[in-house]
Amino acid sequence: MGKSEKLPAIQFYTGDWMKDPAVRCVSLSARGLWIDMLCLMHESPRRGVLLLANGRVMSEQQVLRMCGADNKEGRAALRELEDAGAFSRDDDGAIFCRRMVRDEEVRQKRASGGHKGGNPALVKVGAKVNLPANLPGNLRENTDVEKVGAKVNQIATPSSSSSFSISKKSKNPPKSPQGESARRRSSPKFDPREIALPPPLDTAAFRSAWIDWCDDRQDRRKPITKRAATLQIAKLAEVGEQQAIAAIRTAIERGWQGLFPDSSTQKGAGKNGSGKRSGYVHDPKAPVKPL
Repeated sequence: MGKSEKLPAIQFYTGDWMKDPAVRCVSLSARGLWIDMLCLMHESPRRGVLLLANGRVMSEQQVLRMCGADNKEGRAALRELEDAGAFSRDDDGAIFCRRMVRDEEVRQKRASGGHKGGNPALVKVGAKVNLPANLPGNLRENTDVEKVGAKVNQIATPSSSSSFSISKKSKNPPKSPQGESARRRSSPKFDPREIALPPPLDTAAFRSAWIDWCDDRQDRRKPITKRAATLQIAKLAEVGEQQAIAAIRTAIERGWQGLFPDSSTQKGAGKNGSGKRSGYVHDPKAPVKPL
């Protein structure tokens, strides 16, 4: 295999380093040797495996010499690391870091998938990414990727506690904006100024007064709903154009939130004649109901 891609930094998870039993159970000198070995693995032609520049397996003596520990203490530290299970050996006897090899495979697979359009937002529906056919030759065997033809979702960047896997179709895919809230957003907004007027009120004078009333309610941040507008127009139609206009003018002048056509000409309506409605207004002839 050719030389691995040059990376300026190594993925080093401090939490894993401080909690890994295989690292914490060895001596301080063994941990120092392991750090140097990890740096050599990072620069190796096959990242994570201790190989020479020509691709040959690095002997224990060569490892210790490159780490500046070619002595009795260094050999003892290497035995400590192997006995604790800090590293493994492949079929050729090469020392390798399981985590670094696994992370490098993940990185290469994702890089290959990215060249094929790995971002689901940028590819057509049903496009296949991270498939064995898209991977470099060395990664096509013993891959964890699902068989060719399967649809694969892009997965997140690995963290210190993650391992490589292909996520299945989400059990809870995002729902499309449907239902009552979506219909409410799509329906046209009601404007009480454009409500149809019955014949007794279908005049320019009343239309002007009605628009003033709608604007006043809007300015008070109490817009008129469709139902309220329908009921108010029906009530005003019963008293005729002139009294309806007078009721609107009185309500605007006194700051009322409702229209009271039967009391628009009475004085002192409300609490202490202040112009604020406090409930029903008594008429000697008939009770007046607010809208």
